[in-house]
Amino acid sequence: MENPNCQQVINLLELYINGKLSPILANAIEFHLNICPKCRKKYFELKTEINNVKDKPKIHSNRVERQIEHYIQNLSAYIDNELDDKDNIKIRKLSIVNTQARQKLEDILYFRQMLQNSFDKTKNNLKKDYSEEIIHRILNSGRKRINSEYVSLVISTLFLIFWSIEILYLYN
Repeated sequence: MENPNCQQVINLLELYINGKLSPILANAIEFHLNICPKCRKKYFELKTEINNVKDKPKIHSNRVERQIEHYIQNLSAYIDNELDDKDNIKIRKLSIVNTQARQKLEDILYFRQMLQNSFDKTKNNLKKDYSEEIIHRILNSGRKRINSEYVSLVISTLFLIFWSIEILYLYN
């Protein structure tokens, strides 16, 4: 950038002060500040203001950090609906206002959903009925052909045997 005008320099002052400009652009701004008293005055005002903000104690930051720490401690209870109304409202407000807190909530909800999906998948895999597969293998095997009439006969015979045993116990 060659010879920036005053408006361009003023718009780039914050980036210049924070060292976020390319060397070529920073040199052009520095050259302009050396020849323009109006922009130089703005530069010193903005630099003083930025330094004052950086030097202030982080009271607000400490309060927010304590809120987030409290938030994280109660997040699991919030997700499981174990908090009273007052704490629920605090967590909801902080989730709306603070992006870091909202991200924590989203991460935990995502993780919880992954765990639930994994649990459901495992549970469903354990529910698989292997009896159909075994019967299918027996019926399709070349070595043993089971006739459905034979299976019905065996089941009927077993039923009669158990029924007979039950009658004997009832009369004895």
